[in-house]
Amino acid sequence: MRECASGRHAELRMRKAVSSVTSKKSSVRAASLRYRVAKSTLHDRIQKELNVDQNLKAPGRRRALTDIEEQTVVDMLLTYADYECPLRRNHLREAIKTLTDTFTIQRRLQLSFSEKRPSNEYLRKFEKRYITELKFNRPTRQEQKRHVAVNAETVATHFATFRNIMDTNNIDSTRIWNFDETWCSPGKVSKSKARRYTQRGTASDIKMPKFENDARIMMLAVVNAEGDMAPPLFVFSGSRMPFRNIIVEGQVVVDTYSSHLPRHSCVAMRPEGSGVDAMKFRHWPQHFVEHVKDLTQNGRKLLLTYDVYRSHTTLSVLDLFAKNNIIVYCLPANTSGMLQPIDLVVFSSFKNSLSVNIYSTVKPNEKHTITPYEYCDFMGRAYHSSFTRQNVVFSFRRAGLWPLVPKRFATAPLSRDVNDGGTLIATDAPMSLYEQKRDEIRKSVLGSEVKVLSCGCIDMARGALLTSTEAMNVAR
Repeated sequence: MRECASGRHAELRMRKAVSSVTSKKSSVRAASLRYRVAKSTLHDRIQKELNVDQNLKAPGRRRALTDIEEQTVVDMLLTYADYECPLRRNHLREAIKTLTDTFTIQRRLQLSFSEKRPSNEYLRKFEKRYITELKFNRPTRQEQKRHVAVNAETVATHFATFRNIMDTNNIDSTRIWNFDETWCSPGKVSKSKARRYTQRGTASDIKMPKFENDARIMMLAVVNAEGDMAPPLFVFSGSRMPFRNIIVEGQVVVDTYSSHLPRHSCVAMRPEGSGVDAMKFRHWPQHFVEHVKDLTQNGRKLLLTYDVYRSHTTLSVLDLFAKNNIIVYCLPANTSGMLQPIDLVVFSSFKNSLSVNIYSTVKPNEKHTITPYEYCDFMGRAYHSSFTRQNVVFSFRRAGLWPLVPKRFATAPLSRDVNDGGTLIATDAPMSLYEQKRDEIRKSVLGSEVKVLSCGCIDMARGALLTSTEAMNVAR
């Protein structure tokens, strides 16, 4: 009797074919003919069944480096990727050469490298062996800028300047503040496809949330190294603040966006879009100055750090900060992913918590439209669960700003120096460069620690003290 060709029997024949090939009883072609399955499908199933690492590291021609030595190189590549400084293939050659220079003479004679550098064939096989840990692709434009900006001299200058400001003005952890903006996009959340478990062969029909208004919302948050926070600023798109009348305990109450946001939050509207231009940003520093007035009494200085966004560096804002004993230090350009504390932990936790709050309200196979007031409530809950003392303190520690640990960014096996054509320098060079920059800054005057370009603008590439006398003169 001819065997039924139903899906259950077809799957049974496929399993028998896979078992026959993996046990080396027959080849792929012989198994496909014997069990009447497609050869290409059988080959794909075998690749899934087998362990990927065993296939990639199958016995063959002896490799130049051992597994332990290659794993050292992989760890170094992943370390640089964590610092948002992914290395190129020619940098990988130099890294392997640096590793082989530490070998004994007898071990070096056993290598098959020409001029102690691996060939393209070796690097391609190296990438295939560790394809489960590494990927080799083209970075985005912003990543290329960060790749150039994050180098030994920039980081050393940044930490040396930061240390000098703290020592000169006797600044402790309660007076080190950092702020930045982030976007909350309801439309982007609604278009995302969260992965869920469903039966194979069937389409997922779970309804995703819909929003009455998918305009982006901007949040500006400020924190300090002790884990304290100032009231955040939320900017919505539009010319007027919407409101509605709701009944609470038998009484009509006016409900607005600010009722659902964190307490004492500043709310602003912008017709051109929910961004922070110079006009909208001008009002927030007044609230911040009022919040920290107890920390700046009796001539005490306060250090505020942020990025180089143009609306943050207007003359009116810098004048207000300078008159209230607030020192403004601008972080090096394109280094916020590594040196901006609030970007490292707090914002990512806020976005994750916001998504969890949204998707937890959506019931399977049921339409649900989220109003702007509900979305503000989600942001308020995400703010309280993410902006905690533990997260904020860990953000400053991870950025190396408090406790000030410049050696944290010199722990990688190598570091890049842009002044030498992108070549790699030894481990102790960043720390020695940091001490050199500290000596240079000690000899200079604190008020002239900015570099003015030939066009008359301030050089933000390695950080700048924006409330210094020279910087204020350039702004005027």
